[in-house]
Amino acid sequence: MVVRRQVSEDKPAVKDLQMHFLSEVSNLRGGEELVRTVGAASEVEESTVLVVGEIDGCIVGYCSVVFGPNDTGTVDQIYVEPGARRIGVGEALLEAVVKLAFSRGLKSLDALALPGAREVKNLLEGLGFKARLLVLKLSLAGFDSRSG
Repeated sequence: MVVRRQVSEDKPAVKDLQMHFLSEVSNLRGGEELVRTVGAASEVEESTVLVVGEIDGCIVGYCSVVFGPNDTGTVDQIYVEPGARRIGVGEALLEAVVKLAFSRGLKSLDALALPGAREVKNLLEGLGFKARLLVLKLSLAGFDSRSG
C-alpha cells in the first residue's frame, strides 16, 4: 500500500471515488448537509489537500483536509472502496493527513462524521480524535408561529 498526496493524474480516479463517497453519505442522517459542506469547500481548492491510498497502482481511497485560518484543519472527507476496507487504508490516509497538518504548524485537526457512520467514528477515535461538539438542527420549513 502506498499513501501519497494527490497529483493531477489522480483526479479522474479521485473524482470517481468522491462520487461514491457522496452517494454513500447522502443516504445517512445529515448527509445532505455534508454534501453541501463538501461542495462549498471544494470551491476554495487552494486550502484543500487530498491524500490518496493505492494498492497495486490502483487508487482505492482518499482523504481530504481543509486548512483553515486559525491553526486548525478539518478532515471533511475520507473514503475507501468497500473491497479495500479493514486492511489499514483509512488509518494510513488519516496518519498521512495528521503528519501533513503537523508539518504545516497546525495546532489541531477536526473531522466530520455523520450520525450512524460508526465505522468512520471508530476509525477517527482509534487515531485519537475526540468528539467535542454535536450539531443539532431543527428545520423550520412549514413552521406555523400561530400554533405555538
